[in-house]
Amino acid sequence: MKTVYLVRHASASEREASQKDVERTLSNKGQQEAKMIANLFKDRGSIPDIWISSQARRAMETAYIFAEILNYSPQKIQLNNKIYDESSGSRFVSLLNTLDEKAGSCIIFGHEPTLSELAAVLVRQYHFPLPKAGTLGIIFPIKKWQQVEVGNGLLKMILFPQSEKFAREILKKTLTATLSEKNQEILQLLDRQTAKDIQDMVARHSEKIVKKFIKRLESKDSN
Repeated sequence: MKTVYLVRHASASEREASQKDVERTLSNKGQQEAKMIANLFKDRGSIPDIWISSQARRAMETAYIFAEILNYSPQKIQLNNKIYDESSGSRFVSLLNTLDEKAGSCIIFGHEPTLSELAAVLVRQYHFPLPKAGTLGIIFPIKKWQQVEVGNGLLKMILFPQSEKFAREILKKTLTATLSEKNQEILQLLDRQTAKDIQDMVARHSEKIVKKFIKRLESKDSN
């Protein structure tokens, strides 16, 4: 099992006339957003093995706040210029494919719309923008990073600074859609009447199934 966390940088200060975009720092609001999400992340009890950040100051500062709260050495954070320069999220799949196989998890601090595009590539049913400081957790039922590919991720965590309830609803909606999609793949192997019976049954109980699944994931994260 491999896990990827995607974190959009927190709110940044306005760009000054003589200032480059990469030099923009976090605003006071952004620092508070990053601290809040980092503490929520800490409650899940999982410290990523590999940390990668855009070289933009606002992304780096968000990563440093996470590192401080999660007791991770900031010197170990890898800076990757492509995270800032690249505009296509789909191209980051190759970055994940080259990660150290000894690592079970990776966290990436970056920007929009690249991160939400990457999430949509990895998780077929995810189609939502990431707010500032928004964080996603995606798991892959694979043994090697080389096996990460389009659509084989499963969303397991969403942390939004504005609304935990809204984030939870997105998670439920995405998981329900994923369950329905996987169910359809299985149903194609069955006869028509059996397929209809199973589809009706899953439709009636999908919400309960998703709630239990989320509860089980959160329980695993807290151990």
